[in-house]
Parts: sequence; C-alpha cells; structure tokens
Amino acid sequence: SPSNNIFVTLFLIGFIIVMIEQFSQKKFRSGIVMLAALLAMQALSFLLIPPTQRLIPGLPVVSLVCIAVFPNLLYCEGMFFMVIVGVALYFSKRLPPVAFSLIYIALSALMTLGRPISFTTEGLLYDNYQWMMAAALPFLLAYNGKKGRNIKWLFYVFYPAHIFLLCWIGSFFSF
Repeated sequence: SPSNNIFVTLFLIGFIIVMIEQFSQKKFRSGIVMLAALLAMQALSFLLIPPTQRLIPGLPVVSLVCIAVFPNLLYCEGMFFMVIVGVALYFSKRLPPVAFSLIYIALSALMTLGRPISFTTEGLLYDNYQWMMAAALPFLLAYNGKKGRNIKWLFYVFYPAHIFLLCWIGSFFSF
C-alpha cells in the first residue's frame, strides 16, 4: 500500500459505517453531507497525490501527508477491499455465529485471491499473510457485547513494548 498507515483505513471504515447508519436512521441530510465529504476526499486525493509524487519524487512525505489528510479508498492500507471487509464485518455482527463465521471465512479467503500462493515460510508469513485472519475468529465469536475489565493502561505499556521487542528480534535477521 502506498501509505502503510492502517489508521487511514480505520478512519474510512468508521466514516462509511457512520454514513450508512445515518441513512438507515433516516437522517438523510447528515448522510448526504457525509457522502459528499467522502466523495470530496476521494476527488481531492486523486487530484493532489499523483502530482506530488511526480513533481517531488524524492520527497514522499508530501504524498503521505496528502494521503493522511485526504483519505482515499485506493491509497489506504489494504485498498478499498479492506474497507469493504471492515464495513461488512460491522454489519454482520448481529448475525448468528454460524452465518458470521461463514462470512468471515469467505472474506478471509477472498483477501488471498489474485495473489500467488506460496506455501513456503516467506510466502505464508510475508507475501500472503491474510489467511491469519482466521485466528481472530474464535475471539470475535467469544465477544459478548459487554465492556471488559478496565485495563487500558496495560495496553499503553504493552503496545510500545511489544513493538520494541519485535524490532529488536527482527534486527537479528536480515530481511
């Protein structure tokens, strides 16, 4: 992906979900405003990103800033397909567990289509790793819709610590 920034993808997923919810709640004015904003973001990013990549090829930061400020369905992490998966999973959460599981597995399988499948370590772990989405399914099915224990400070420590640890371990390998 051009941006390698999952937050752009998460923003687009959330924005589209809220927009769809606005229409489903018959709040057409705000839904139309959000649709117009989404279309404007797409148009502005198509107008700004390619010229900045051509005019300033040695400075990709300008393009990355444009991608972050004007999120685009084609320039986000996972492109438009990951946004479709996120929105589909959100709206399928109320389905029975078997139906949700089938949709989840089908979307996971679709993520691998169009990519050469290599059953080597490199192929499975680096080139085509979307199959690992299936490991999250038991946790999604176990969620009961209630807030868990308040341990948010654990994640403020865990996330940077595990990223540091993974980078440190990765420094011993040459990729």
